[in-house]
Amino acid sequence: MVETQLKLDDYVQKILKTKTSADLLKILADFRKGEWTDAERQKVSHTYMRVLENIMKASPDEVKASTAPTPAPANDGPVWYEKM
Repeated sequence: MVETQLKLDDYVQKILKTKTSADLLKILADFRKGEWTDAERQKVSHTYMRVLENIMKASPDEVKASTAPTPAPANDGPVWYEKM
């Protein structure tokens, strides 16, 4: 349990030091690979939300740009029911 706790504290510290949403998502992708209890996941999720909120307040344009949807192609051919 002590080893898991140290790792958890390392993740929390990494999240707290993060300045961009892209870096935050990389840390969370790495965190998800581990086996964590519900309480540990909750602690990281609360930290993540606080940091994400601060990032959005500091640079809302950067967050909007990283989450902007990619445009769909204008015409990619007939749909499945038109082919029948």
